[in-house]
Amino acid sequence: MAWVLSSRADTARFGEALGRHLRPGQTVALIGDLGSGKTTMTRAIARGMGITAHVTSPTFGLIHEYPGPIPLYHFDPYRLQRPRDLVDLGFDEYLERDGVVIVEWANMLAELLPPERLTLNMEVDISSMVRYDLEDEPRMLRANATGADYAGLLDSLEGDASLKDLLVQADGPIES
Repeated sequence: MAWVLSSRADTARFGEALGRHLRPGQTVALIGDLGSGKTTMTRAIARGMGITAHVTSPTFGLIHEYPGPIPLYHFDPYRLQRPRDLVDLGFDEYLERDGVVIVEWANMLAELLPPERLTLNMEVDISSMVRYDLEDEPRMLRANATGADYAGLLDSLEGDASLKDLLVQADGPIES
């Protein structure tokens, strides 16, 4: 399934909708180049989950915890030397908590992710850039659900009226 996010506002709208649909124990894996909107997406997911704290990138801290109706555990392994270093920080234990786990740069630690999860690939077509801020460039968001709970989550997002105008049927190039 894919959505075209033509602006930062579209990314926020999608993230907030996703946040409203997430349940405790679910994992969202975010994949995308630097500046593709992973942290913007996480901020919006947190808002959709009812979290009022300011969400920042945990690039230097590796893990940020945000309390809310459902806690959010936000990981960013970008600066890790080895994926196994995240194990030393208790990554597996966070997956067992009653919160939502979001992992930026999830492709860097694919072997540590739970087999059932929602994976979001955020693709920016830099060949057609008209601005210097990638966050404001259109992007294609491709979602892959692994497991029945996540297939249901994806079905919920597909049926979410607030996202209908962003949903695309084809896997073609990004158009703005």
